[in-house]
Amino acid sequence: MKEGVAVGSTGKPARYVVFDAPLGRAHTETGKYIDHMVFIDTPLDVALARRMLRDGHEVWNGDHLRRYLHWARGLFTHHIEKVSASADVILDGTLPVDALASLVAAKFNLKSGG
Repeated sequence: MKEGVAVGSTGKPARYVVFDAPLGRAHTETGKYIDHMVFIDTPLDVALARRMLRDGHEVWNGDHLRRYLHWARGLFTHHIEKVSASADVILDGTLPVDALASLVAAKFNLKSGG
């Protein structure tokens, strides 16, 4: 950031700033700066499978999975309900990343900089 302005890879002010904000608008300090909020709704089983693949299956033992079932899943479910409620658009998290990007660009009429 340069003087409060996001700078793109060209050194010029960025036209768009995209950031991952797990709490979305529910986080009062950063939420007030969100102009357009996209919630990517990924089914919890898909998210868990992706995480297990990313972390390596040997990390995920019975204790991890029991904690997920007895504690973490409820937290994630609550999080989904709270954060998605303030989203401008909710997208299917099972779609490929390029499809998600195209949907967001179309929804908000985003054009690439030039």
